[in-house]
Amino acid sequence: MAPFFNVMAKRRRLSSLTDQETATLVNLLERFQHKLDEKDGEDGEVVHALKTVMREFSGLKHAPFSDATVLTLIQANIVVDLLEWNTDGRTQAVNLGGKITQNALSLYETTKQIGYIRKHIAFETEAGCRFLTNAIMLHVITNLETRDSSVAIAPESRIPHSGLESGGSSYAGAVNYLMAIGEPEDRDAIVLSPQLAFTDARVHKMLTCSIYEAKPEKTLPALPQAVMEAVIQSQQLTFTTFRGCVTTGEEWLFFIYNKNKDKDGPGGRASYLPPIRLEKDLSGLPLILGLLYDWIENGQENPSAFCYCR
Repeated sequence: MAPFFNVMAKRRRLSSLTDQETATLVNLLERFQHKLDEKDGEDGEVVHALKTVMREFSGLKHAPFSDATVLTLIQANIVVDLLEWNTDGRTQAVNLGGKITQNALSLYETTKQIGYIRKHIAFETEAGCRFLTNAIMLHVITNLETRDSSVAIAPESRIPHSGLESGGSSYAGAVNYLMAIGEPEDRDAIVLSPQLAFTDARVHKMLTCSIYEAKPEKTLPALPQAVMEAVIQSQQLTFTTFRGCVTTGEEWLFFIYNKNKDKDGPGGRASYLPPIRLEKDLSGLPLILGLLYDWIENGQENPSAFCYCR
């Protein structure tokens, strides 16, 4: 029997459940609710009852990641600071971004595609900015392809409700891009069905993962949301380090989340590089590509090859 159900079998009061246990129960109820037809008379009554029960017994505030703010990070005991470049780290990242791989998209092909996107696509919405983000991501994953490893992208990867280790709210939502690099067989499984692939705990351990959020405006205001996604994802996958990025397509903000050591209690530290712009002449593209290579290949590594946490 699973540990959670062992806990429930002891006939404890619902009020005595931990935040994580409560979040798990809410997830089970929500999964059942999603299988019902709310427009159907009988199912609709059950759905209403389920929602009432979840509100009544749960002391947690269940919030979407998009609700996260700087105050949320403070309450979760997460410190935010800047990453520092290593000596020559920026130059090394630029050099890596300009690498040429056989049978992959070239810088010439990608810059040409970016020109078409800028000419024909409006960027006022998230859907618009994703065209540019997708073009850059596609360049990166084709250049990371080898016989032994490959990258899979799971768009709109859903993260179920999970309570923070520090207590308080439970968060859930969809990550715009979950990037995972591993063996080609794991890539194929994720591309076929991300939800099914990630039910295998082995897959979590075999992969290096990182998250990316696409926003139509500035990147810095969206940093708390992306950090909370990294916090919850690292809890669920038992990673101590999780990298991520917020981008408009034109602007890219890279960060590294490091969980506190046990002696320091719940929470952690999120360190970020100031936003990097693609620039009109695409002079920022090699730097962005170099950082993306490092972030995707080393999603659970700290420090980066190019920068370090203070």
